[in-house]
Amino acid sequence: MGPLLARLRGGRGPAAVMAVLTVGALLPLLWRSTPTTFASAVLFGGSFLTVVAAVTAVARRSLHPRHWTPAIATLTVAFALGQCAGPVLAGLLSDGPAGLRAGLTVSVAILAAGTLLALVQTERRPTPQNQPDGSAVPNGG
Repeated sequence: MGPLLARLRGGRGPAAVMAVLTVGALLPLLWRSTPTTFASAVLFGGSFLTVVAAVTAVARRSLHPRHWTPAIATLTVAFALGQCAGPVLAGLLSDGPAGLRAGLTVSVAILAAGTLLALVQTERRPTPQNQPDGSAVPNGG
């Protein structure tokens, strides 16, 4: 999966993964059946950790190697915080009058928003003032 995601430019890799996650979370809201539950589990469970790989590929294309470790560490911490907060929020919502449907609906909305945000990200290249050796290219050249 990594090489395929690495070929997608801009935020298309993370957007593709989050679109799969969105569909996986949406399925149980649309249909209530055992096959739908299994399809949801396969889509969601099989792709949620791929978000890290997709975002790592974008970071590696967009930053100089000396910035990879702190950037990827920051992104991984943000992902982990979401993995901690998401189930708590979904659980609180699911304990309310709307039940599990409320938690899933909010999850789908957040994932869809993340998909759209990732999709509009453009391809970025490291800037000249951040050359790997720390030097700057004066006046464009």
